[in-house]
Amino acid sequence: MRRTTLLLTVPAVTAAAATIGLTAGSAFAGAPASAPATPQTSSPSAPGQPGSEVKLPSHPTLQQVQSAAATDIALRVDRLNAAIVKVQGRTDLGADQATILHTLQGDVSGLQQLGATIASDTTVKSAAAGFAQMFTNYRVFVLALPVAGRVSVDDAITNVAAPRLTKVAARIASHETPANQAQVQPLLADLASKVSSATAAVSGAPATLEGYTPAAWNANHGLLASSKTATQGAVAAIKQARSDAQQAEAAVRLGRGHAPKSAG
Repeated sequence: MRRTTLLLTVPAVTAAAATIGLTAGSAFAGAPASAPATPQTSSPSAPGQPGSEVKLPSHPTLQQVQSAAATDIALRVDRLNAAIVKVQGRTDLGADQATILHTLQGDVSGLQQLGATIASDTTVKSAAAGFAQMFTNYRVFVLALPVAGRVSVDDAITNVAAPRLTKVAARIASHETPANQAQVQPLLADLASKVSSATAAVSGAPATLEGYTPAAWNANHGLLASSKTATQGAVAAIKQARSDAQQAEAAVRLGRGHAPKSAG
């Protein structure tokens, strides 16, 4: 008789959990975690990596401000464009896709315009004021990219991982027998509980995250802390739910006389 694989036919169940290291931008960052408003000098970048930020000396010349601005804006635009490509390739973001793209693309065009303005400035004062706008009007590394990454993970949990795990659980439940029920039922109950807690943890979070502004972050550097904790908890719950499903499937397979499949 043809063998039915209950869990491992759903490889995308783990995709959301694998996405998260939940540092500030996750896969969308790869850049400095913060950007100080008053800097010094840049450090060399690693081979093959985009250049590091250039920091201004205490009393910069006009040329130093313009050069630093050109480098730092180019770095931000490069990271934003990389994030845009990733967001455009996603199929699980729903309406959040357009919202995220609007923000990221708006930052790209705004920063490019800012760079052109600074390049044409004729005084240190005006150029330095423009340079400061990277931190007052744009918060690429600490806000825009982290929000894009966090929303992406939250949507993957809500729209992909949770529904697929629920579907897997239903398949496993359809293979319950008196012989495996004592093992399978508690695992499926825990799976359902973990999926429910994961989706509850991130419910409404994307809209909240997308509403944050650079001014709000400047006023409260802990703005993203609670959402980070919630998403980390949701990812942990999804991982546990997947473990429950694997164990339940193993119990079903053993009841049929098959050796359990490796989860790896």
